[in-house]
Amino acid sequence: MTSGDGVVYVGSSAAISFLQFLRNTLRHHGGPSDFTESLLRHAMLEADAYKSSPAESFEDHLDHESKMDLAKHYLEATSGFMSIHTHDQVEDLVTLANDRSSNSIPDSWGTGDSSMAGPRQDRLASLYLVLAIGACCRGQGDVDARTSSMYFTQGQQLSFRSMLHDPTCMMVNNFLLMAFYMFCACRRNTSLLYLGISAKAATILGLHLSESFVSHDAEETNIAHAKSRTWESLRILDLHCNIILGRPTSITAHSLPQMGRRHGVRTGTNPSVHDSDASSSHREAAVNANYDLCAHLEDISLALMKRGSLDLGTAEGFLQKLRDWAKALPGGLREGISRGARKRNVDNSSSTPSTSTTHRQRTIGNLHVACGYYFGVLLITRPFLVACVIPTLQQVQRPESFPDGARAPTRRITGREEIARVKELSQVCLGAAVYMMQMCKDAHSLDLLLDNMCVLQAWVLAAGLVLGFSLLVPGETLHPDARRAFTTARKVTARMSRLSPQAQRNHEILTAFSDAIELYRDKVLRRMRSPRDGPGSAYLEQILRPAAPEGEQIDLLPDDRIADERGGGEEVMDMPGVGQRPDGAACSFRGPEVVVPGTTASADYVPPPERCQKLDKSLANTHGSGWNSSGWAGGLDSDVSDEMGFQQFWDEYVDTFETPPASEVLSWMPWESLGS
Repeated sequence: MTSGDGVVYVGSSAAISFLQFLRNTLRHHGGPSDFTESLLRHAMLEADAYKSSPAESFEDHLDHESKMDLAKHYLEATSGFMSIHTHDQVEDLVTLANDRSSNSIPDSWGTGDSSMAGPRQDRLASLYLVLAIGACCRGQGDVDARTSSMYFTQGQQLSFRSMLHDPTCMMVNNFLLMAFYMFCACRRNTSLLYLGISAKAATILGLHLSESFVSHDAEETNIAHAKSRTWESLRILDLHCNIILGRPTSITAHSLPQMGRRHGVRTGTNPSVHDSDASSSHREAAVNANYDLCAHLEDISLALMKRGSLDLGTAEGFLQKLRDWAKALPGGLREGISRGARKRNVDNSSSTPSTSTTHRQRTIGNLHVACGYYFGVLLITRPFLVACVIPTLQQVQRPESFPDGARAPTRRITGREEIARVKELSQVCLGAAVYMMQMCKDAHSLDLLLDNMCVLQAWVLAAGLVLGFSLLVPGETLHPDARRAFTTARKVTARMSRLSPQAQRNHEILTAFSDAIELYRDKVLRRMRSPRDGPGSAYLEQILRPAAPEGEQIDLLPDDRIADERGGGEEVMDMPGVGQRPDGAACSFRGPEVVVPGTTASADYVPPPERCQKLDKSLANTHGSGWNSSGWAGGLDSDVSDEMGFQQFWDEYVDTFETPPASEVLSWMPWESLGS
């Protein structure tokens, strides 16, 4: 992908890579559209930085109440991802900033630093970054934009100033905060640079070693607890931000310590430390659960990067591990999304409906944990959904997609059990996307979402692309709730587009995708309604062809039909993959091999049955009364490729047409886009 003036790496498991595959798919099956021909289709969005005033003119003008309101939005936005600050610790920072003559540092921080000057500067930097994130996520017009940029610039300068000295846990925290801010500001590449610095500083401090969290007295316990919160936050943010873009993490899997906790039950926590924040225990439980989830997500990501594909057994094993993790979640992390308790008005003693800070923070924390789980399921099962949908799209194409005598070599899988397993995984993929969108819809309707949720919006895009892809299958039989969930994805990204350029880009992508889906479905329906494709078409010939509407092309079926060669016996599913060339030699490619007229191909290929019930009659007319319409159309490959493989699918597919003259190819190929 291009970013700015250079080229950056985006992995095959990223939603952006899957988006490129979808564009190629629709271009070949439905023709060019705004979705497939977007001028920005090869560009990765990196927003311009907000121009703030010079650091010399910085003035900390906010009062205590205003700062605490921004801190509230910070705690909500980072719930489930980071636990480096509690409500009480943020309030200590605000007090420290307002009392400029004070050098006192609360004992609850437990950093072990003896010098007062360094820690005070680091804490001011930490506070300014907290306020910057809070203003960025609250987003009350240009005022918050200026406030966010001003505080971030000041916090950034203080953090880099202290970076020249020995690294501390506070330095690791501050670079974590800068990374999260940059992700919110749609500067994802810069964010990952900050995460890399934070990860390296953490390893210098030995936070990757279990010995760092051993404590023998109260003071050491405080220090160990602060280090563990820092390490967990770093691990979670590093993995989620990298896996979204399909990139390796900054922390290697073998260096992860055993934290001695399970979903919020931590050994070594100091019982004497009391926090007035009612949500602190839930916040810590959410972070602990997300930390455990990251171990599974990294295994999945590494397997995809190493093998390029997941076989059925491996995929089912990962899904079972994720489900075991989900079953072990405490009840507080599985609460349904609700309006929350009614807040009592102290002034008039009346009860008015209001969303409390604690309830919103808990809801967002639960949302981040659950959506991370569903995103992991999508990574595992998305290739199996593609394996089911692509052959169906090929079957819907006109029979002249292959010239007379041509057959697409395939790797054929026999056995009903294996076929059923693949179909089940494709349903799991859609189910995860629907569940994710249902949660977002509930939170959106109750106004519990923030207008800038940088990681969630990336998950929503991934789910939305999967849901839209399933809608390409005629009849909407893949999942009954897919269309409603796809609409929800567009609504959520539309809401967040007010503050986030990345969410705005995602909304534009999903909207263009929706329009392209409707164009494709209309094209299929017009073909179904054509007299040449309807009942009795075997005995009816259309003499005068209708004039095409302006800007469109009428698709007509050819006179010659491809006979049905499917025999009885064991159920067979065909999947474009590894097959046999006409001469019997093995070949590996991604998709149907189009044979130049005059050559021959394997006679083993049988057009698979169409799944869409609306096409049953026309298919029966085409292939004879023996057509079996009860099963899925298309076929499956037990060695399902990842999205980068799908890109190769189309590259090699187009390469097939480079040998014969273009005029010869266009004489028997229906897709105008292939001619270009």
